[in-house]
Amino acid sequence: MKMEFKFVDVDDLVPNPFQPREGFDKESIGELADSLKSVGEIQPIIVRKNKKGYQIIAGERRWRAAKFAKLKEVPVLIKDTAEENVLLESLIENLHRLDLTSVERENAVHELWKSGRWRSYAELAKQLGKSDEWVRTNIEVASIRRKERISTEISTRAIIDTEGLAKEERKEIIAKVEREEIPVERVREYARVVKKSSEPVRRAILKQKSRITPRVADRIMELPEKKQVEAIRQVESLRLDEEEAIPHIERFKIEMPLPPPEKMAEVKERYEELQREIKAKLESPEIKERGMLGRNWLAHVTVSGALESLRCPICDKDWKNLVWKCHDLNIKEALKLAEEKYQKAVKKAK
Repeated sequence: MKMEFKFVDVDDLVPNPFQPREGFDKESIGELADSLKSVGEIQPIIVRKNKKGYQIIAGERRWRAAKFAKLKEVPVLIKDTAEENVLLESLIENLHRLDLTSVERENAVHELWKSGRWRSYAELAKQLGKSDEWVRTNIEVASIRRKERISTEISTRAIIDTEGLAKEERKEIIAKVEREEIPVERVREYARVVKKSSEPVRRAILKQKSRITPRVADRIMELPEKKQVEAIRQVESLRLDEEEAIPHIERFKIEMPLPPPEKMAEVKERYEELQREIKAKLESPEIKERGMLGRNWLAHVTVSGALESLRCPICDKDWKNLVWKCHDLNIKEALKLAEEKYQKAVKKAK
């Protein structure tokens, strides 16, 4: 293809309406203008003739810098290019110069594909000197950005890594990136967990400021679904970090043996007796005079002392406070759980 070289008036050039670049950095244009003032325009601007003068195909940044430097003329290469090829040639020029942002590149490839001139990704890829997969990715990412209104600040990599998620799931993960709850590098990890997890874990990991990380979610997924819900609740309510949550979740895997009926009856009887003793003490005139703070302290000390000799009704281990620490259960919860297991075993035996 023949091209004509000449110098033309700066004002005879017009910008390219199909320019894939969506913005020009003023500082870099200023720096280039300073250079042009010293040596003038060296690299020619590629243009095509049209009714308004010379339409720029490649080199708009240099033209803007030349105007800023108040140059009178610039060198151009006049190319015989049809209007429908202007975007294609501008994109190819910018791709080779690595002169586009990822969003500008995606939008340009998407616009070329929308023109309907290519029957397959392979045909367009050949024109651009890229792979079929590269073309497909840019088109799909540009489409997702537009449909789901994803910020230009979110990288192409993050959108690709959320491929296969439902629209709302992708939106929640990207919102976490925007809030700086998770780094872009971990998006793929979060997407992986969301794709394979149960409903309770999926809801938990997508929640704002969730303490359920992918690593924690993987451990929770090893539990039956009923235990998953409780494990999530405890990690959140106890505000456990990742290193604390892992061993805590592991405890949910312990199957608690059924206590014998006589042990169950003994614990229940002692607990009821203790309640009566505490109530009677707290109702006495001398204790009432101490006020609420004093009564609460007395109740705590009484319960601690009275129950210190008891053993856990679930695994028969000693405990040293108002909670069976071996299972993170308070007294009522432990008794209720033990009784439920006993009743189930009785029904099963029948």
